[in-house]
Amino acid sequence: MTSKYKKIFSYLIKIAIVVFAFWFIYIKLTTNNDLKSFGRLIKDMPEHQMEIILAVVVGLMFVNWGLEALKWKRLVSSIEKISLWKAIESVFCGLTWAVFTPNRIGEYGGRVFFLSPKRRIIGVVAMAVGNIGQLVLTNVFGSIAICAFIYKFNLLDYRFLLFVPWPVLSVCFFWSSSLTSDG
Repeated sequence: MTSKYKKIFSYLIKIAIVVFAFWFIYIKLTTNNDLKSFGRLIKDMPEHQMEIILAVVVGLMFVNWGLEALKWKRLVSSIEKISLWKAIESVFCGLTWAVFTPNRIGEYGGRVFFLSPKRRIIGVVAMAVGNIGQLVLTNVFGSIAICAFIYKFNLLDYRFLLFVPWPVLSVCFFWSSSLTSDG
């Protein structure tokens, strides 16, 4: 296959993926009963409040995607130098593939698609390391937040409040020591 046909084939695949993504999202939005009940809930809200909430949500989506692109750029910086724009494209490609695959496994393939072919396997490993690091931080800060929540709202018996911090602290210690160990 010549280079010209490869480019045409690549564009056709990209167009097909985008069309399929829009179709998939349209089907999910039109057949979702929870979304219809959400629509009824929104009708009861004041319009100004709804606009502020939607603006904040959309703004935070862009912040999240931007941080995700910066994280991806940083993760692959030792593997291959990519621009911020290429990192943003790879994040969106990964999100598109993640919609169609179970457990968002397509996100790996979508992101490494923008790396050179000989570095894609290392890119998958880098993404797995980044996801594990994010999981560790989520677990540590979530455990701390559980302790703070229980302490603040005192939902449980005081004797239980004396017990809760110890497993949480041991989980935090375990995760932090596993990150700092050399082996």
